Amino acid sequence: MFALLTTGLTVSDYYKNGGVLEFELDALEVGGNSNEFETFHSLKNKLHIGFELPPTVIIHDPAILAQIMASSDSWTKLHAYTYARNGSIVYKKLPSGLYNARCEWN
Repeated sequence: MFALLTTGLTVSDYYKNGGVLEFELDALEVGGNSNEFETFHSLKNKLHIGFELPPTVIIHDPAILAQIMASSDSWTKLHAYTYARNGSIVYKKLPSGLYNARCEWN
């Protein structure tokens, strides 16, 4: 489960107007039910400084995005929507082992 850290901006408002939301989540949510990404050569030295895991460009297809928004879990929806709006999500591993996720689109 992911926890919203941002105050003053709701997820609904983010979908409507953009902005910045920060969340705390575990590695399984970052990696889609696997923490294997933590061992990737291209990422393992960036875990604590920040990295992105953008989705495939297919999310820019309105029909695919609509399907994701209608049938996916909350985090997958937020992830796809952010990138479909040409935004970004930067993950940073925290000392606790959890991750901070900074979601932004304007």
